[in-house]
Amino acid sequence: MIKRNSQEEITPNGIISSELRQNFDDGKTDIGGQIMFSSYGRHNNNSYYQNRFRAFQLFIDRNIIPKNKIMPFVGIGFGTATINDDALSDQIHTLMLTPRLGIELFRFFRTTLEYRLTNYPYSHFNLRFGITLGGRVNKPKL
Repeated sequence: MIKRNSQEEITPNGIISSELRQNFDDGKTDIGGQIMFSSYGRHNNNSYYQNRFRAFQLFIDRNIIPKNKIMPFVGIGFGTATINDDALSDQIHTLMLTPRLGIELFRFFRTTLEYRLTNYPYSHFNLRFGITLGGRVNKPKL
């Protein structure tokens, strides 16, 4: 449980996401897209509300040390989000800006810290762990 302030606590319920990306510029730049579904609970003044968050974004990442077994990266994403807020009995559509940084290990494991900037109070941090399928730098053909 996360205390947002003295009145509200947040309980993450679950998250699932998928990311497709392609290497360019000899492995220095990744461009791709991401889709995410998540759910969390808000405990506020002895009430419990369920929020569901759906997002799609396009992003660009810059690999700081390309073609290495340990590849740190920084990036930015831009997209849209739909939030179902039970407390408001409403569906909110918003734009989303996502600065991110992370590290890819051995071209197969990826950890990313993101901040999803949306309408207040729905902005949040994400820490994601993932597996990369086909995670190798494409070698130019002669």
